[in-house]
Amino acid sequence: HPPASFPLYDVYPVNPAWVPSDGALCSAKLATAEKGEIFLEELERDARAALSLRAAVHLALHAAVPAALAWLFWRPKFAHAWVLLMLGWLIDLDHLLADPVYVPDRCSIGFHPLHTAPAIAVYAVAVIPRPTRLLGIGLLVHIALDAIDCLWMRHA
Repeated sequence: HPPASFPLYDVYPVNPAWVPSDGALCSAKLATAEKGEIFLEELERDARAALSLRAAVHLALHAAVPAALAWLFWRPKFAHAWVLLMLGWLIDLDHLLADPVYVPDRCSIGFHPLHTAPAIAVYAVAVIPRPTRLLGIGLLVHIALDAIDCLWMRHA
């Protein structure tokens, strides 16, 4: 049967007539063992990359560096400072605009809109006023950690 066809917008509840009676969204007529092997090899490669030491260290640093900065410079208000510094992670929402959303070996800097030079300039300006200072620092720390990750990717 042909692939299932859905409208370009969400409709709730979903019309069950859009799904073929066998429940498969596309036919397996063109599937081969060779294509299955290729799919599994790519899936395994991507899963290994996603769970790599580099990825784990990168994610850990995104939490640990803001925590260390909050502890060193704003200890009396550690929790408040850490939360504001961690808000730097919000810029990763721009990953949702990419297709695919996550690629283990893609450098975020210069690729995602909130990881570009104009955005980084705005983050630097946000450091100047006291009310936005911690958020601005958090955003710049996030960018610095992503840049380090890019360097690690290129030299691995």
